[in-house]
Amino acid sequence: MDGAHRTRPIVVGIDGSQAAIEAVRWAIDEAVSREVTLRLVHVTGKEVQPATVASADNERLQLEYGEKTLAYVSRLWGREVVLETTLQGKRSLLCYNERGFSMRALK
Repeated sequence: MDGAHRTRPIVVGIDGSQAAIEAVRWAIDEAVSREVTLRLVHVTGKEVQPATVASADNERLQLEYGEKTLAYVSRLWGREVVLETTLQGKRSLLCYNERGFSMRALK
């Protein structure tokens, strides 16, 4: 296995099914053995509408909850935790690692 392959994150789509749970178990072991980031992408069957101005406070609270959750999971796992989500109708990446919380827009 080449060095570049070992630095890429392990990415798993999850939907709550038993198959997804088994995939996450495999992915955790794989990410730990490679010492790389584990990225879980939650998939839903529902279309999510972009946030409105009226829901800005709600989104801020959800973002604060997400930050706390990522920090907690990172401390438990001892590694970087990344969450791909939608904020204000735009794909975003939330990350928590030894440097703390960060957020960036995805294209």
